[in-house]
Amino acid sequence: PARACARARTRAPGIQKALQAQLWAALKAEGDPRALGDGIIFDTYLYSNKNDRNFYNRMMSGDSVEAGWVAPSDFEPEFPERH
Repeated sequence: PARACARARTRAPGIQKALQAQLWAALKAEGDPRALGDGIIFDTYLYSNKNDRNFYNRMMSGDSVEAGWVAPSDFEPEFPERH
């Protein structure tokens, strides 16, 4: 009930736009790269653990990758886009 009430309030005319404007103003004021058009920078940071670097591309190219945050059952063996 409380969630439904909160959802209904945020759908009220003008509330969603006002909240969105407030969020973007706060992000810009804090210098958040996503709000300043430089969100891609988050894709350039290196992972501290070398074994996790470029994980997705390595996994998609067929490399055997191990990480503590995924289980072997997380991978689809016949995933059509794997090379």
